Amino acid sequence: MVSRRQSAVLVVLTGAHRDARFELSCGEQVIGRGLDVGIRIDDSGVSREHAKIVWTPQGVINLIDLRSTNGIAVNGNRIDVAVLRPGDRIQLGPEVELWFGHEAPQDDRDHRERAAQSLRKRLSVRQLQVARSVAEGRSNREVAERLGIRVRTVESHLDKIYDELGVRSRSALTRVVIEAGLLPSAKGP
Repeated sequence: MVSRRQSAVLVVLTGAHRDARFELSCGEQVIGRGLDVGIRIDDSGVSREHAKIVWTPQGVINLIDLRSTNGIAVNGNRIDVAVLRPGDRIQLGPEVELWFGHEAPQDDRDHRERAAQSLRKRLSVRQLQVARSVAEGRSNREVAERLGIRVRTVESHLDKIYDELGVRSRSALTRVVIEAGLLPSAKGP
């Protein structure tokens, strides 16, 4: 529960509007890419009216999926309706992640920097190039062409990267690269 005197915020962690901050107010606010919503996140994976935040007089903040095309997950679990709690992470579609809380996460940039340093220590320069390329959505053939190496070499690098990072899929690798902040944002907030 959040008292009316406390502030509540949504901070965009990933996506085209990374680092954007939205103050929440008591009542209802719609999140989406439409022009007439209260919290506008103009990203192709976000529906025009994707979700609604309802802050009740009792201090409960609910998140409701408005039958969005790409859905919503809170802390990795797909939801139709959820009660938000400080620290929750909200996924809107494939690319936009939000942080919910009373204040913006102060240590998020520090966390990303530590994660990036860890990757740089654990992976070779070439492995980092392969990991970034995969996180950008490139196929093994596209990675090979981009880096001037053979497809089999890309596959070998991926096997070593997966072993080193303890991941088993391209999507898990992409998550690690994104969390480390190693993908440049396409557009600023």
